[in-house]
Amino acid sequence: VGQRGARTSLQTRAPPPPALRSLFIMATVALLNQLLVGYDSLVPPTSPLITNASACSAAGAPTVVMADFQLLSMHSVNERERSYTIDGYLVLQWSDPRLEFGNLSCRDAIALPSYANTDTKLWEPGVQCMETLHESVGGSSGATHIAGESLVISRNGTVLWSRRARYKLLCDTFNFGRMPFDEQFCIATLRSFPYNEELVQLEWPDCASNPVACGGSGQLQPYHSGEWIVTIVDQRTVTEADGHRVARVCIMLERHSNLLSLSITIVILLVIAAYCGFFIPVSAAPARVAIGFLSFLMVLNQLFWAMGQMPPLLDPSENYRVWMIDFLWGSMFFNWLTLIEYGLVHFGLECERRLAAGANAPPAGEHDAALVAQDKVGSRYQHVKLLWMRCATRFVDLDNVCRWVYPPAYFIFCCVMYGVVDVYESGSCRWYTHDGTRTRG
Repeated sequence: VGQRGARTSLQTRAPPPPALRSLFIMATVALLNQLLVGYDSLVPPTSPLITNASACSAAGAPTVVMADFQLLSMHSVNERERSYTIDGYLVLQWSDPRLEFGNLSCRDAIALPSYANTDTKLWEPGVQCMETLHESVGGSSGATHIAGESLVISRNGTVLWSRRARYKLLCDTFNFGRMPFDEQFCIATLRSFPYNEELVQLEWPDCASNPVACGGSGQLQPYHSGEWIVTIVDQRTVTEADGHRVARVCIMLERHSNLLSLSITIVILLVIAAYCGFFIPVSAAPARVAIGFLSFLMVLNQLFWAMGQMPPLLDPSENYRVWMIDFLWGSMFFNWLTLIEYGLVHFGLECERRLAAGANAPPAGEHDAALVAQDKVGSRYQHVKLLWMRCATRFVDLDNVCRWVYPPAYFIFCCVMYGVVDVYESGSCRWYTHDGTRTRG
């Protein structure tokens, strides 16, 4: 709606006269040509090689580049690839004393649609995101080009370069231990690849002094992106081992997935359905087997689906466990028990039938008794078998026992699982210290 309204207002507004537009362009080009006389785009603004009188006081100091990424949206969170995509504007600001134009123009700033509008290329800090898998940035060329770029040079030499950008970033800190109650933390790093800390230092803008950039409250505001709530939890600058000053930001993704919650609800309902099999007569073997076996397979299917949402897990020796996987395994075990229970009940009934058939058999004759007495091993086997069959007849009552034991047992299992969620490993912001080692913050 905003774009349509803006387009309509532009269409109804009278365009400037061609002569005035040409005069404006000519004045801008003339001022730029005057500023860029002797300008070397390979030399940083505060390099000691600068000989301009206005830059002598700052010679030798590193150029401070204020870097900011104004998020518009985050989407395409791919847990299996450990990646996500962000859209927004990459904004860089620095001071270049060589571009001070003082009283050379009555305007306070020179606005250009692109770096390409300057005949002599201006110096740029060469800032890129280190975790990038794929990017599309305004002002680039070829397959990585998207529309959206602006360049503003202020009277005091401050350069503000804004580019529309889409980054597909790697997040190697995904941790699924508490899935589906997990919080993922991803690190995004901006770095000046051509220049080390002695020449360029990246800094984040101060959120307290510029609350407009942080949602008006001085704090970075969370926003919803599909099943995730996205929050910028921390920003800091770090000096790496190779001497580059980088700007890192930690992004927290808090999962609120209706799909995973529905999956857990379905699994609980399947366990209840398997429990209902205890009330079906034992003689209805197809019904008892079907309800137990189908419930088992459906929970197994949910387990494989949940595992398919995640990348291949770490080696089991590293004790990497996932709450949802353990919960599904436990629920599937309860469904498996209903099948085992029915098998035991059926075996108990079969033992009762055989014992009853043996009790009603005619007594053995003297010849048969003599044969049995001669075979002591066979006699012992028959005795043990008889004892086992008498004990197995107790399995007949398992249906009545399970009707009372099964529900509280599964209820206790669910309470324990939900109570130990915090025991499972959780993600965190992982920074790099000055010596390059990874730390948790």
